[in-house]
Amino acid sequence: LTKTTQSIIVKSIKSFRKNPDAFVSKLVQNFLHNLPKTLLICLPFFALFLFFLFYRKDRYFVEHAIFSIHYHILLLLIVLLMMVLSQLNAPWILIILLGLSVIFFLYKSLRNVYLNKRITSIIKCIVLLTLYFFIIMLVQVLNLIFSLSSSNI
Repeated sequence: LTKTTQSIIVKSIKSFRKNPDAFVSKLVQNFLHNLPKTLLICLPFFALFLFFLFYRKDRYFVEHAIFSIHYHILLLLIVLLMMVLSQLNAPWILIILLGLSVIFFLYKSLRNVYLNKRITSIIKCIVLLTLYFFIIMLVQVLNLIFSLSSSNI
């Protein structure tokens, strides 16, 4: 992986030096094109984290997976709405609040679906988001490397 990554980075630097604007444009295009796929890759990890966090609730993994699918659909819709609002030059505070609403929805849905107390739902929501953040960052780094390899001109 290290040698492959190094060769991708070296080729990308050479390609960037030839035509920086075209390289960056292609990189961003490839990265954004792969974003939904990366969320699809992360979805089973989200369900697995739910399975471990709520192991005493007598639920099967499939039930956590269905919850994860619903949450990711909402996540994709909110991201789409945020992108549309940014293109319409909406105030940034509105876009940020819309992004934070995803976290609030997760808390409320965890509380309603798993029937926990408030503090338990808050703690599990924080743990879930922390674990999921690391998985998303790992997958996005891999997405960046893949995008670099396919954006060589």
